[in-house]
Amino acid sequence: MTGPPAARPLPADPGGMHADLTNQAIQYLVERHWPMLPSIGKQKRPCVGWKEFQEHLPTADQLRQWGRKFRPDRWGVVTGRLACNVVADFDGEKGIALMQKWGINPHLRTGSGGFHSYFQHPGWRVPTLNAKSGKLSWPWPGLDIRGDGGFAVLLGRNSNGPYVQLRELILGACPRIANLEGWTDALR
Repeated sequence: MTGPPAARPLPADPGGMHADLTNQAIQYLVERHWPMLPSIGKQKRPCVGWKEFQEHLPTADQLRQWGRKFRPDRWGVVTGRLACNVVADFDGEKGIALMQKWGINPHLRTGSGGFHSYFQHPGWRVPTLNAKSGKLSWPWPGLDIRGDGGFAVLLGRNSNGPYVQLRELILGACPRIANLEGWTDALR
């Protein structure tokens, strides 16, 4: 895809779901200073360019405009230094087994049945990594790391179901090497 998709023509929003999601996204922007961006369609990525929002926050007015224009089914956060967060995304049986082995208590259940855990950004560059990144031999199938420049859906739903908050989004420190068998070494 060469650019963001066009706005979807939708009927009126009688239940207010899209407006409610936009208001929740604005709340995360204002209260946590998290760069929140809309997402539509099958892909779980923003429907607006997000490179600039790795360096500065969008405004509440931009979120309102995007909410009216795109009527997104979901909103996500640009992860990394600006948002002061890193997201561990555990998917499939292997990812869930790894999460349980490491004793990680997830913050969200994804629409696809996976889990997201949010951590404080450690202050050094944290790449967005997974088995498909090809830069490292990835030792943890079922785990994706959403670090600097990443994007993680936080609100709404995908085609498989809703994203459900399981506990308050209080960010813990990034896991220590001793606890996660070298996880933080792989991110450096």
